[in-house]
Amino acid sequence: MPLTSGLQLLRSIRAISGLAQTPVAIVTGDYYLAEDQSEEIRALGAELRYKPLWLDELVTLARDLLTVPVRD
Repeated sequence: MPLTSGLQLLRSIRAISGLAQTPVAIVTGDYYLAEDQSEEIRALGAELRYKPLWLDELVTLARDLLTVPVRD
C-alpha cells in the first residue's frame, strides 16, 4: 500500500468502535518485520501471514476469520 502500512491501517480500523471486532488478516512479504510490530498486529486481534500464501491457505484463513462462534 503506497500511502500507509498494514499496521497503520489496522490501527485506524481498530480506532472505529463499529469496526473494533472486524476480522483482519495482514499478509506481508516483509520477512524482516520488527518483533514489536508483529506483536502489535496480534495484540490488535489480526492474523499475520507471510507471502507466498497459496490460494487454499488464503481461503482457509478467510473462512477461519469469518467463522462466528455459536452461542447457546
